[in-house]
Amino acid sequence: MIKIYSTFSEDITYKNNNLVKKSLRGPAFYIKNVLEKNNIDYKLFKGQNYQVKIKILDNDEIGEIVSKNIPQQKIQDLDKGDNILISTIADEWLLSNDIPKSTKIFLDAQGYLRIFSKNDDFYKQNFWNNIYCLKGTEDEINNLPENIIEQQKQKLLIISKNKDGCSVFHQSKQYDFSIKPVKVEDTIGAGDTFLTNFFIKYLETTNIKKSTKFAITETSKFLSAKEA
Repeated sequence: MIKIYSTFSEDITYKNNNLVKKSLRGPAFYIKNVLEKNNIDYKLFKGQNYQVKIKILDNDEIGEIVSKNIPQQKIQDLDKGDNILISTIADEWLLSNDIPKSTKIFLDAQGYLRIFSKNDDFYKQNFWNNIYCLKGTEDEINNLPENIIEQQKQKLLIISKNKDGCSVFHQSKQYDFSIKPVKVEDTIGAGDTFLTNFFIKYLETTNIKKSTKFAITETSKFLSAKEA
């Protein structure tokens, strides 16, 4: 069973200090779009909606969480053989140390590292042993303790390098992938689009190269549609 633990948000987007739009987005929105486009059955567990202010800059976006005191929820209802995708805005989903065997967890690190990047206790918890696939940007992954990085390389680690493509480590073997740059005003949603496409293709094939190339192609289409 595919289970998604994620969150929607009201994105308030600004460019040059001018309000551009308000829209219901967040990681759950982009994950849901990919799964439904590919006719994938899934169960979505969603937290309370956030409100996020996004400033679009040249070649970058800066997100600021406006919402306060969003309640945390425990990741539960996990069964043996489940395939889990977790992508958060902050720490609204509590990572569990109690994971059934044969459950595969694919985790986007961004939300948690936004909150806990300087918290040493966060990195000492046992749930790190239960993550099958970890995805993050170069900066995010470089902020992790070395033992977690090396442990994850033995399983599955995806490092996004923006215009320079990505590196994927699987069973300690490194695969590097380039991308064809797409000129767009913003890349909001690209990370979740990439990880979700990788997730579904990997579950289908267990092939790193096929899964990554599929994710790159679909993310390029997603960004090109923004351009249009």
